[in-house]
Amino acid sequence: MWKSFEILVDVLVLAAVLSYQNPQNIARAAYRMLVGLYGLLIVIYLLEALAMPTLAFRESRGYLSIYMLGVLPVMTQNALAFLSAVCAFAIICRLQRPGHAGIKLAYALMLIPALLTLVLAQSRTSVIALVLALLVYLIFDRRYALLGVVIVVTLVGSFFTSVYDASYQ
Repeated sequence: MWKSFEILVDVLVLAAVLSYQNPQNIARAAYRMLVGLYGLLIVIYLLEALAMPTLAFRESRGYLSIYMLGVLPVMTQNALAFLSAVCAFAIICRLQRPGHAGIKLAYALMLIPALLTLVLAQSRTSVIALVLALLVYLIFDRRYALLGVVIVVTLVGSFFTSVYDASYQ
């Protein structure tokens, strides 16, 4: 019963969006709003980490001696890293599009907390997914120079890290 209600709501939302004259603009507005809300949530988690470090950080055996959790609302480190990676990917994609300098500056400022949270959450899966998503995006967008930079930075970063050492500390 619940699943059928969920499908009905999804179909009605799609029908409402597609009934407008220019549905792409509506979808873009919703997409931009979601990225903004995710960015705001990440900033709130960082502020909570500053205000309540004993609740937001736990000891870790990874590359850093701590990892970050979401406090209010409660969020695990992997979920927080996933949210940060999705937000960072959306922001990086948005920065590649033409636009006003003020908007690009705002998105660049949103990218900093997203990447900081991704690093502090220490989820290797989300970092790898972000790098792979960037590689695929840059290939399909034909930005080969930036693709080369990402590949070089990834290779250099992988030479200075050891998954084995971090896993068995």
